[in-house]
Amino acid sequence: FMLSGYILHISIGRSLGPELYGIFGILTAFLFMLERLLFGSISKGITKFIVENKKASRTIINHAIKIQSFFSLVIFFVFYILAGQIAMLMGDLSLTEYFQILTFLIMISGFYIIYLAALNGIEAFDKQAIIWVAYSVARILLVVLLIKAGYSLKGTVLGLLFAGILCLLISQYYCKPLMGRDTFDKKGLISYSSKVLAFTFATLLIMNIDLISIKIILKDALAT
Repeated sequence: FMLSGYILHISIGRSLGPELYGIFGILTAFLFMLERLLFGSISKGITKFIVENKKASRTIINHAIKIQSFFSLVIFFVFYILAGQIAMLMGDLSLTEYFQILTFLIMISGFYIIYLAALNGIEAFDKQAIIWVAYSVARILLVVLLIKAGYSLKGTVLGLLFAGILCLLISQYYCKPLMGRDTFDKKGLISYSSKVLAFTFATLLIMNIDLISIKIILKDALAT
């Protein structure tokens, strides 16, 4: 996964040039933060509760999907409806369209993270590995192909989106056998996930606020 990211950044940087690569860096900073928040909160809770009660695996997944559906609406409102305002804050209205495409990728990520966490909970590490390999290869191939086809920066975001959809479909397929319908502590899941979310948010803010702040201050994509 890390190697595919390395190849991806080199390919995009060489193909699009420093200015568009700078914008890609801003987009991926937002994507990284939001994905890590999802990974570091609800996913940890899903894994913990499924490990403790595998007979409730499907009930836990379904409840997590309901929670994620609510967050998806919030994400849609913030990043799609308010994309123009976010782009204006960044000093670059051309970012509006990219943030809107990014919205769907973030939403897709939120759902496949649930299934990956469930697979982790039942210790299906081989299936998790297959999904990550498939996603890693797919995102390189799709992004490079779309850039070559002339879609430029939009192609990079669309490539990541299509790779995310592939990841969602495979993870859903692997989770089909999970049919446990026992009850579990729903409030406990939310409480545990909220605490992990707060810690993850603080950590991610430290790691990523610099690049986003630079874009807000400098405005210029090339300088960023």
